Amino acid sequence: MNSRHLLCSVAIILVSVLMAGSTHAERKRLSKPSERHFEVQPKQVYVGLKLTGGMVTGEIADKTDAAGGTFSDKLWYGVALDGDYFVRPHLAAGASVEMGWKVVKGGESPDIKLYSYALHTLYRFNPLGKRSVYLRPEIGLIKGTEPIENGDDKDLGSHTFLRFGLGDWLCTGPTTLINIEVYYKYAFSKDAKLFGYSDVDATGLGVDIGFKKGF
Repeated sequence: MNSRHLLCSVAIILVSVLMAGSTHAERKRLSKPSERHFEVQPKQVYVGLKLTGGMVTGEIADKTDAAGGTFSDKLWYGVALDGDYFVRPHLAAGASVEMGWKVVKGGESPDIKLYSYALHTLYRFNPLGKRSVYLRPEIGLIKGTEPIENGDDKDLGSHTFLRFGLGDWLCTGPTTLINIEVYYKYAFSKDAKLFGYSDVDATGLGVDIGFKKGF
């Protein structure tokens, strides 16, 4: 297992643990008098980093199975810089830049590299609270490169994608937060092996965990 696949495994385990333990951690945190009474200071701009990981679904998943692929052949993972600008306490416009990798042949072959640039809107249902569910639709471009035998990268082109997320916005201090988001992604990429196969659009389900600070 190479270092990138180790990073993928660690990130997926971290996300799973944090999702499972978020409620317990919140109760434990609120039980401490020194931390229970902090006041949220709403900010107009939030910037941070996020880890992301997911797996392909639909026709690409079927093609992977038909080719004898393993579970890991369906995975992607990455890291992103993410920001929000709130035009209203509950409504923001934002942008993100992401670099990721799609696993190929169980790690025996170099991963496909993925680069994404996207714009999104974010709607918080409880904008002034310490915790809020939010919706996040997104549109962007995803570009892929595939390593080939001579050491160069084959350009897989740029493709439009849509993404729809449902998340949990949890304030950890007056101007800091953690957000966990589950999302569905659809890339219009029939003409390229963006996620390992051509002739079908790339679809998948994923999870983000992000850390942000307000300014």
